[in-house]
Amino acid sequence: MTLLDIKNIPQQTDELCLFINELEADKHLAPYEIAVQTAWVRGLARANLFSDIECRAIITSFDEALELLKTDNFSWNIRDEDMHIHLEKFITERNGDLGKRMHVGRSRNDLVATTLRLYVSNSCIKYYRKLSQFVAALTDKAEQSLPIIVPGTTHLQHGQPVYFAHILLAHAEAFMRDMKRLCEIKEEAMSVMPLGASAMAGTTLSIDLVAIANELGFKSPCRNSYDAVGDRDFILCLLDAFAKIALHLSRLSEDIVYWASTPVQLIELPPAWSTGSSIMPNKRNPEIAELTRGRSAHIIAAQTNGYMLMRTAPTSYSGEMQEIKGIVLRAQKNLDECFMVWPSFIKEMHINERSAKHLLGLGHILATEIADALTLNGIPFREAYAKVKGMVVLADERGCQVQDIWEADRVEIISIENAVEKCRQHGGTAKVNILSALQRNRKEIAQQII
Repeated sequence: MTLLDIKNIPQQTDELCLFINELEADKHLAPYEIAVQTAWVRGLARANLFSDIECRAIITSFDEALELLKTDNFSWNIRDEDMHIHLEKFITERNGDLGKRMHVGRSRNDLVATTLRLYVSNSCIKYYRKLSQFVAALTDKAEQSLPIIVPGTTHLQHGQPVYFAHILLAHAEAFMRDMKRLCEIKEEAMSVMPLGASAMAGTTLSIDLVAIANELGFKSPCRNSYDAVGDRDFILCLLDAFAKIALHLSRLSEDIVYWASTPVQLIELPPAWSTGSSIMPNKRNPEIAELTRGRSAHIIAAQTNGYMLMRTAPTSYSGEMQEIKGIVLRAQKNLDECFMVWPSFIKEMHINERSAKHLLGLGHILATEIADALTLNGIPFREAYAKVKGMVVLADERGCQVQDIWEADRVEIISIENAVEKCRQHGGTAKVNILSALQRNRKEIAQQII
């Protein structure tokens, strides 16, 4: 084939275009790529590869493209396989050869790797704020429910009394760990800038990569171009964070389903945020919690999907890496749907005080307090444990609670209220600790560190 024959190369089939295009994911990423391309063009101008006038013309066209994207009026063509080609054609249509020249010194490989890092950074901010709102809802509900004491459980068996607020704040703690994790992932995503790595060997241009990195918010250019274009660890970290958020949402959902069940009735489902039966008019179902357990499966599966995708990708860039965009977006869709409903559900959820008092009379929940009291009177704990275990058996035979057996022979009264207030050490269920936790949560939420 001669140079004259190049124009006769057969076009790609529509089927191939459909198979290789990644436009659905790129529609979400395009605004971030525009920021990267704009910074690169400015870098080219500083290196005297574009004049200031040419640079401004290209950036003006990028601004136009961004506005069209925001209003969903940008024209996408299935035969142009990705956002890079779309944006280059857009600039070329408006600026002629300037659009053809601006790709100099870089590759789609370093361009997408940089774009993805900006996208992950922004996603960390987005979900940090969603979690912040959710933790605020849990904290508010904890404060509202502070007088209510319930049986604390292990293995779903009644153990010791705790404030219901203590349990809600336990869930808040998990989500606050997620917030911290997102801060760390954002920092990792913005630690190095792949732009300038070109296809994989590094750019040949004398361009100030440090200045471009500073403009985009990165700490520094990349340390190894071969690694930079193929590194997706920062995305896997985001999928890890999503999986943990989903895990925590699912565990909260499990508690909600249990608390709302007919035998327990510790909470009453908010009518606006629960569903009924098509045939049984007495039913109210915790579908938000149940469907969240289902959504969490998809989010956790996305984490596994990401690892499975990357495990066989050779070092440097490889085509299958584009699939990770869709994996992240699908996980985000499920997560967004969960956060759309949960803060309002928690806000309107009602705790049934009458059921709480009834539950406190089941399961001998003061047995540990009696064993502790015996220990403080000089009986070794294991002996005290055995004595109280015998009292529990006797109480079961008599159809009463273990404290009833204790009170028959003792002047000292052990009460549920005293039991919770004795747990004053750091992290315990005493009211003083809960009040401190409420204050701490609100302070940390107000900081909004990212």
